[in-house]
Amino acid sequence: MPLDFPPSLAQPGWLWSLLLGVALDVVLGEPRHWHPLVGFGRWAIWIEARLNRPRSRIPARLRGLAAWALGVVPFVLCFMLARGALPEAWRWVPPALALYFALC
Repeated sequence: MPLDFPPSLAQPGWLWSLLLGVALDVVLGEPRHWHPLVGFGRWAIWIEARLNRPRSRIPARLRGLAAWALGVVPFVLCFMLARGALPEAWRWVPPALALYFALC
C-alpha cells in the first residue's frame, strides 16, 4: 500500500529547505552581530513601550492583539511575499532562511 503524503511533502522543496537551513546553521553558526533574536527583542520592547500603557482608554485585549499583529504579521508577510516573488523552482529558499534564523 503506497503512502499518501500531503502535497507539501510530496514536493522535493521541503527537503532542500531543511538541508540548506541546517547547512547554514552549521557553516555560519551564531551571528556575532545583528542576531535575529536580539533584533526581535528590541522590536518587541519598542511595541510594548507604546502599547502597554496602564492608563490607556484602549482595552488591554485590543492592545495585546495589536502588539501581536505588529510583532508577528510583518515577518510573516515579508516571508510570504518573498516566497511568492520567486520562481516556483526557488520557493524553497525562504523557508530555509527562516529555519536558519530559528536555529541560530
